[in-house]
Amino acid sequence: MAIKLHMDVLLPKKVEKKSIELLSNKLADANVIKRINPKKVKEITKHGEITMELIEGLTVECHISGCFHFDCEDFNEKKLDLISKAFVVLSEIYDIREESKEVEFWLFATEQKIPRNIVIKTIGKAVKADLEAKVKNLYQEDVKMAGIRFVSAPNLSIVIDITGVNLRMGPLKMTLDRFKDETTVIELIEKSIGRIKKVLED
Repeated sequence: MAIKLHMDVLLPKKVEKKSIELLSNKLADANVIKRINPKKVKEITKHGEITMELIEGLTVECHISGCFHFDCEDFNEKKLDLISKAFVVLSEIYDIREESKEVEFWLFATEQKIPRNIVIKTIGKAVKADLEAKVKNLYQEDVKMAGIRFVSAPNLSIVIDITGVNLRMGPLKMTLDRFKDETTVIELIEKSIGRIKKVLED
């Protein structure tokens, strides 16, 4: 299954001014970039925020406001390994002051080019499974279906439209220290993707 992934790691509290300055200095440090080992640095802002391409189809965006994000095309084991290694380095960098004790982890996955009959079948299953259905922009001015959103416990929502299926998982709250272990990161991502695959394949 070829899927596009987007992962967000967010510090739950408002980041203090001192922490922003600290993050800005850390993220723009050449030694930090070297440890992440990107294929190329795409952008460094004057404030110290940075976007890096780890490998073709995999980028990481780091913000001094207290969050970092991965975007991954055609997810595979090699990219999972690169994500986990970068996670460990970034978890150390974002370990700042009191606000970084607990973070939120979100994972979005999009399965593209889904045949319409599969979409209709998935909607039918969702309704039969007694999920909470929320109609979102069902009809536009040109009377074309835009999408339907289903929310299921505990933290999984499914957005279905005529072009594909988007699944959003989270927030999974945990301490930042847990992300400093590659095995934990890999298990977390694999478990999340496993749930997503189950939803798409059932």
